[in-house]
Amino acid sequence: VVHDKKEALGNLLKRLDGTGMKYRVLEEREFKNLDSLTKEQERVLKAALDMGYYNFPKDVGVRELALKLGVSTAYISYTLRSAQKKVIQLYLKR
Repeated sequence: VVHDKKEALGNLLKRLDGTGMKYRVLEEREFKNLDSLTKEQERVLKAALDMGYYNFPKDVGVRELALKLGVSTAYISYTLRSAQKKVIQLYLKR
């Protein structure tokens, strides 16, 4: 379970305890939410993911993303790198 509120996890575990269901918490660590991403960064990341930019090999490149979203390739490059940096920093807790 990935969550951004410790209270929500506590409530879930209490409910699971009430069912008698067995479970194990494999790892618990703080994961800050992604609210630090702008709506535009979310939009560009989602489009990149949906269009196959992160596939190997890539289904689309920066040019195709830019055409689809109606922006420049420089804008796509900058926005993707900025958003990726935020996501990686959050994941690595830096």
